[in-house]
Amino acid sequence: MPRISRGLTGGFVYHVFNHGNGRQKIFRTEEDYQFFLELMAKASQIYPVRIFAYCLMPNHFHVVLRPEETGVLSRWVHWLLTSHVHHHHQIHKTKGHLWQDRFRAFIVQEDLHFLLNPRINGPGPRTWKISVRKKKGLSAHARANSPPSGLSS
Repeated sequence: MPRISRGLTGGFVYHVFNHGNGRQKIFRTEEDYQFFLELMAKASQIYPVRIFAYCLMPNHFHVVLRPEETGVLSRWVHWLLTSHVHHHHQIHKTKGHLWQDRFRAFIVQEDLHFLLNPRINGPGPRTWKISVRKKKGLSAHARANSPPSGLSS
């Protein structure tokens, strides 16, 4: 039986996340983090999605973004995760499912969501890859890294 379409509408800001299958470690090396960031930038060139913030942790990720058109978010995530899985299997000589399930996406209704969400903002391992930008009222506090050019302000 086919899955029901999510109906993710363009123009809204979403908090998107997914976990490694069985909470397995997805990002094993610095290169794994960097490659995922480069894929995010490339996906945003293919599909009209604006990224505001992200947090990559060893076994999962969070991204705050705005798809410019309806239906683009699912295509953006599909391209990102499929490209990532192919690369991961090739580099780490693995097989099978890498991501736990379908990605999750929730509309962000207010900036307070960022200030109260410890996975996007707050104490944690310094190995997390975090980038936050302040745009049009979207605010949060985090340690900034230097993302690929497609993800910079």
